[in-house]
Amino acid sequence: MKIAYSNHERNAHLETIELTFDELCKNLSNPSVGTKLGAYYIRGGDLKERERKEENLLSCELLILDGDSSIDFETKEITKGAPNPKAVHQFLLYKKIKHFIYTSFSNKSDHHRYRVLIPYQTNTPDELRRAVAYVIKEIQSFGINLANVSENGDWVHAWFFPALENEDSQFQTYSGDGDAITVPDDFVIEKQSTASSKKDTPFDMNEALVAITTASNIHDSMVSIANSLAFKGYDRDTIRLLLKGLLTMAAQQDPERAEIRDGAHLEQTLDTVIAYKDENEDHIIIPDKETDEKSTQVEMEWPPGLMGQMCKEAIEMAIYPNRTLAIMSCITLIAGIVGRRYNVNGTGLNIYSTLLMDTGMGKNAISKMVNSTILTNSGDNNTAPTFLGSSSFTGAKALWDDLEKGMAKICVMTEAGLMRGQTSGDKKGLERALLDLYTASGKGYWVGGTQYSSKDNSMKRLNAPALSLIQESTPKSFIDSMVRNDSDISGDLARMWILRINTDKPYMNRKSREFFSDKVMDRINELVKQCGELQLSKPVLSDKDVVDLEIPEYIYDHANKIVDLENKYKREGEHLKYVMATRAWVKMIKITGVIDVFNGHYELNTDTFDWTDKNAINHEIQNIDILFSKETSNDVNNVVKSIVSPVIVKMLHAQYSDTKKCPTPGLRKVGIFTYTNITQVLKSNRVLNEMDNKANGYKVEKGIDKVLKYMVDVGLLVEKDQSALSMLGCRSKKGYQITDDFNLMLM
Repeated sequence: MKIAYSNHERNAHLETIELTFDELCKNLSNPSVGTKLGAYYIRGGDLKERERKEENLLSCELLILDGDSSIDFETKEITKGAPNPKAVHQFLLYKKIKHFIYTSFSNKSDHHRYRVLIPYQTNTPDELRRAVAYVIKEIQSFGINLANVSENGDWVHAWFFPALENEDSQFQTYSGDGDAITVPDDFVIEKQSTASSKKDTPFDMNEALVAITTASNIHDSMVSIANSLAFKGYDRDTIRLLLKGLLTMAAQQDPERAEIRDGAHLEQTLDTVIAYKDENEDHIIIPDKETDEKSTQVEMEWPPGLMGQMCKEAIEMAIYPNRTLAIMSCITLIAGIVGRRYNVNGTGLNIYSTLLMDTGMGKNAISKMVNSTILTNSGDNNTAPTFLGSSSFTGAKALWDDLEKGMAKICVMTEAGLMRGQTSGDKKGLERALLDLYTASGKGYWVGGTQYSSKDNSMKRLNAPALSLIQESTPKSFIDSMVRNDSDISGDLARMWILRINTDKPYMNRKSREFFSDKVMDRINELVKQCGELQLSKPVLSDKDVVDLEIPEYIYDHANKIVDLENKYKREGEHLKYVMATRAWVKMIKITGVIDVFNGHYELNTDTFDWTDKNAINHEIQNIDILFSKETSNDVNNVVKSIVSPVIVKMLHAQYSDTKKCPTPGLRKVGIFTYTNITQVLKSNRVLNEMDNKANGYKVEKGIDKVLKYMVDVGLLVEKDQSALSMLGCRSKKGYQITDDFNLMLM
């Protein structure tokens, strides 16, 4: 990044320095001592001319917030002195936004002044102001009343380098790693960035302090303040001293306030607060955040070598970029080309891959990438189109006809769940054919030979055809079809490489690339030429036609570990994991083989195998149970374990950006979430919505209510009413507290 600076406030001539954000932060961590005025910097360094004028700065590198003032959410009044920088720092850490905060010359312990730096690139002042408004709105919606000031949007504002009045002056910095901010396309600057309405805001200490020193509700304010302090670790004597001091300082002294201050009422309040704290805090253990292994989504690492580069370029082609989609699609595409010529351990390198993702997530990028690669970029190689198979089949005969036009095939089957659920055509025959073809790709294997009275319906024997599939579908339709067809028993499920994509929808890629790079395409065309020789002219393979990849002992030894897993899952009754483990090693060596062939190797590399084990197979086996239960089961216990409990853990760790979905810090500390929190998170969950009772078209009991009642009945949760929640400064009418049994269930 480039930053322009000047050695004095009166000097408008700028110098430019190139450095990283971390290097800039390091420089700003060493304040000078003396005067506030002096050297300054601006938010960018790409200059048309050296003079500090708006038209001379061509782009900015930093979003800078002047932590100078606070805003009253109710009156919109702006007052000098910003909220505590620690609060802003914690918010940015929570949002995983890279940042650096340093206190300024005028900062005092009771009057906060600071600067917030966030990496952000734009070429226009309007986009800068839009980004500032977005960040301020997010901060304020978190309950932090930082005001937006004009300096934040000033394109060439002079920001003084940090300075201290003397050696003893306090100077603080806060930094956090993360990503650059992304402003949603639909964000529009409002006239004023306001926080949520009063009834939705968490407990506000300022409100309580005002209330206790005026004629407002004294008792509730006392309870709120005392509770807040107790749960922050203050002892009884300190809380008593503070409350007495507040009552003494009250502008309006009346008999009620004096009686509370000097009588038994204060002591009774303290008794109640301390007892409540002890009851709710001592035994509560907030469960750990979910690890990647328990998650239903994992961020795949890039495959090694040239295959990794191909996958990175594929993600740049997609309108809605997704790493998992790009990796699975590229590997299966190459499998469709090399599957017949290259063998490993007696099998070809064909792959049946299945991508489960919600509608509107960009699944059409798969067929676009496959078609453009094979049809558009194949150069003078006329055999390239023979690798491209149909997207659907009415029966086995149609599939056979396709294979006779090219013995290695890649088929992209869109909405595979709906297609598998159809009853028209020879559905059963097609399913049997797909099962047989998976294992018939190795040299010496034959498949087919079915004869009918009508010659047109007969299917001749094929020698080692290599069919590869990329099946994409929405989760529910696909898994429902798997259940109906008993795919776990038939072996259909075990043959698939299944990955569920349940990440947030990415922003649109407006500058998607059209083709792969020359280096990647040269390798694809080379393989098309090699393998194209076997498409039609070699109906029967010889030893010279096939390349057998060597397998190191390390990979053979891993086969025994998979067998141990099979036996373990079978003994423990984990049926779906057992089914997936039965063919796990074969899938591993196929996927590894495809990557290594594309990378130019003639043996399986242990690094590639380890990548496959970690990113493809292990994750698939570990999450097959939860995938099926989330998409198909209405059993309350399964719903508790697979859907509701993970959400509760996330809420208690404030892992949702929407504040309505997370309890306040005081509630989280004692393991409490509100009914509003959990219904906000799960309001669109299909499984829970299907559990709703309906009578004459009207819902009479919600699925989430059934589940919460069940969790209370079996001792996983304790219901908290409005009076209990108000003790913690919460205005909600109903909440729930986790129990020790809840934690035991997660272990």
